[in-house]
Amino acid sequence: MSSKTRIAIAVLLGASALSVTLPSSAEQAEGMVVVRDARTGELRNATPAEVKALRTQAVQQGIARPQPAAPATVRANGTRQKLIGERGQVYSIVSRDASGKLWAQEAIGEDAANAALTAPAPVNHPQEHNHADR
Repeated sequence: MSSKTRIAIAVLLGASALSVTLPSSAEQAEGMVVVRDARTGELRNATPAEVKALRTQAVQQGIARPQPAAPATVRANGTRQKLIGERGQVYSIVSRDASGKLWAQEAIGEDAANAALTAPAPVNHPQEHNHADR
């Protein structure tokens, strides 16, 4: 096979990969729905009628479907930004002690971060760790 033929095949494969359609809604992006077969007891893919019945049952019982995650924002410089919610937030708090030295600590959650901001800088700081000592 010549190199021109290989390049043409690679271009066609790349173009076909780009033409694959992505789910356009949360409904289409939903994961697999499985049910336990009444006769065999085995898990199997749910039929469309079973999926519809399960969704109707969930609505009647007030079970909320999870909201789809917001898409990431791509900035002009190519970096991506995505809000991850409070559960994923880790705050870095830096305080200055009486001698002027800066000390950093981490807090998980907004309440812990606010508590760390109002607390005075500790007088006795823990010994700094050195990764080279391993």
